[in-house]
Amino acid sequence: MATYPAQTTLDCGIVDDVVAFLSAIAAAKYARSYNWSNIRGIPFNGTASVSDLPKSPAMHLFASLVLSSLGAGAQAIPNSWRIPNITTSVADRVSLASAALGVAIDNLDATSAQYDGEAIGVTAALYAEMAEFDIATSQTKYEAALEKYFPLIETGQANFSNRADFGRAAARAYTAYKNPTFLDYAVQSWWFGQGYTISQADASAGTIATKDFPLSEVCQDITMAGGTFWVMDNSQPDIVMLGTGSFLILSALLAEATSNSMYLQAALESSDFVQAHLYNVQHIVQDSISARANDSCAVNSLSEPYDSGLMIHGLAILANITQNATTQNL
Repeated sequence: MATYPAQTTLDCGIVDDVVAFLSAIAAAKYARSYNWSNIRGIPFNGTASVSDLPKSPAMHLFASLVLSSLGAGAQAIPNSWRIPNITTSVADRVSLASAALGVAIDNLDATSAQYDGEAIGVTAALYAEMAEFDIATSQTKYEAALEKYFPLIETGQANFSNRADFGRAAARAYTAYKNPTFLDYAVQSWWFGQGYTISQADASAGTIATKDFPLSEVCQDITMAGGTFWVMDNSQPDIVMLGTGSFLILSALLAEATSNSMYLQAALESSDFVQAHLYNVQHIVQDSISARANDSCAVNSLSEPYDSGLMIHGLAILANITQNATTQNL
């Protein structure tokens, strides 16, 4: 949905860890089926402390994702799927997660509410986890801070056009606090993303207003409707899973939060697109497909962990909304 210049990103391994794990962890909040044991070497055997956490802001955030999900909500996970070895009390886990978030927040630039020199997506992930923490603990600890941070981001990029993850973070903040300001932010982000998402009318007409090339109406005889472009450059033809998956998640979260059928339909179209054009026979989500008419539906078969993570996250929310057995089985 947005151009992400390579020179502005931080170490790719850290970004991939944060994005992929954020997607998987959020899916697990619905599916309750994630194996938390010894992820990235962080012990969950009752011995973890803040001193065990990685030192960079991004990896503090990564650790907070793990630890905050071991709060009260995690008690619903049945013991049958593994031999649990978590002896730390819920109160201690909440305290540890709060401490990890505190370190991540302290590293934000006071003026921009972002991380200097790191990918903007890491900042968006932090905002989302602040809201997730308050959802898990039934608090409003971070509401005031998020009310301050979001306008600072929007000042630099109208409608949060720099990263769809801010829309997702805003949607979770709305769920946490029922503050309509956060819903407005999420909706702004959704409408921006919708402008880069191929509708059925766009596919049939072979054109979309935000791109300057003819579109393929179908690939493998299946409509291209539901695909979202990641790069805003009007000549860039690739529909990337980062764009489509992010729009899927945002649409599903808004459908869940508002019961508006428009968002549900958008989420279903995104999901259908991924399954038709990016999900391969090995059950792995591929990176991208060209939507340009003369590119013969060329697929980039590169597979990144975050691609499948985004699909899992989006489908988990959809399954929770629709209770559709086919979606659950995916």
